[in-house]
Amino acid sequence: AGVPPTLGFFGKAALFRAGIIEDRIALVVLFFLGGALSLAYMFQVYQRVHWTGEPPARPSPLASRLLVVAVAALGIGLGLWPEPLLLASQRAADILVRVR
Repeated sequence: AGVPPTLGFFGKAALFRAGIIEDRIALVVLFFLGGALSLAYMFQVYQRVHWTGEPPARPSPLASRLLVVAVAALGIGLGLWPEPLLLASQRAADILVRVR
């Protein structure tokens, strides 16, 4: 959702800052709405699971758990070695600047 202390906070803050600096108010509004909708959705999930005390209906399938582990490993890997992603992002930004 991009709220402290969630993982997306610093990225969302950087997007807000860049949008404001570049005077792209429509993008800033979209970032805000996306974050607000994510927060509202996740709040409902947290409320149901943690505050009502209802146990989950059944354990998640092994395939789903493995997918979560793989995505978490990818996130950790990109955090420890971000150069490939940064290089791809820089190339994309260079292309967008040329098109503009």
